[in-house]
Amino acid sequence: MNAVTLSLDSAALDIGKAAVVFLVIAGVILWFTRVNRRLGKELVTGGVFIGLFIEFVVPLLMNIHY
Repeated sequence: MNAVTLSLDSAALDIGKAAVVFLVIAGVILWFTRVNRRLGKELVTGGVFIGLFIEFVVPLLMNIHY
C-alpha cells in the first residue's frame, strides 16, 4: 500500500509540473502575440506561482510525519 501511495504522489507531482509548463507556454504565446495580453499575463503569473508551490511547498508537506 505504501508503494502505491508513493507512486500516486509522484504521479500527481509530474502532472502538476506538466500543467505548469502548459500554463506558462500558453500564457507566453497569448501575451506576446497580443491575442489576449491580459489572459496571457495571468496565465504566466499563475503558472509561476503554482510552479513554486509544487516545487517547494508540496515536498515539505509530503515530508511531515504525524
